[in-house]
Amino acid sequence: MKWALYLLFLPLLTFAQESPSKGVNRIVVGNTNTAFENYKLIIPVLLDAGYQIEKRDDEYRTVQTQYRLIKGKAVNVQFNFIAKDSAIIVSGTSISTVGISTYSANLPYQIEYRGMKGSEIRNAFEAMNGVAAKLGGQLSFEKK
Repeated sequence: MKWALYLLFLPLLTFAQESPSKGVNRIVVGNTNTAFENYKLIIPVLLDAGYQIEKRDDEYRTVQTQYRLIKGKAVNVQFNFIAKDSAIIVSGTSISTVGISTYSANLPYQIEYRGMKGSEIRNAFEAMNGVAAKLGGQLSFEKK
C-alpha cells in the first residue's frame, strides 16, 4: 500500500523545479537549441505574451522589451534576453508606479528574488519568471 502512495507522488517530485534563493537576478532557460534558434524563439514568445520589443541585436543575439505595466500590479517591467547555445539568459529592470514605495518612483531597479509575496519587487520577479517559463526548457537561477 505504501508503494502505491509513493508511485502517486513520484510525478510531483520528478517535475519539481529548483526554487530561487534570495538575491537571484537572472533566470537561465536551459535547452538543446543553438544560439540562433534560441534568438528566433524569444521574439514570438514575447509578442504572444503582449510585450513589445524595444531593442534587438542580431549580431549579439540580444532582445530588450519596452517597459510594460504588470496587470493588476503597481510595477512596470522591462526584460533583457541573451540567446546562447543551449540557454537563454533572462534579466530585467522594474519601475514602481506608486509614489510612496520601497523604491523611488520612476527610478529603475534590477529585478531580483526578494521581498514579501505581493511586494513590487517580488511581483516583478514573478513576471520575469513567468516569461522565462514560456520559453520552454529547464529553469535555473543565478545571482550575478
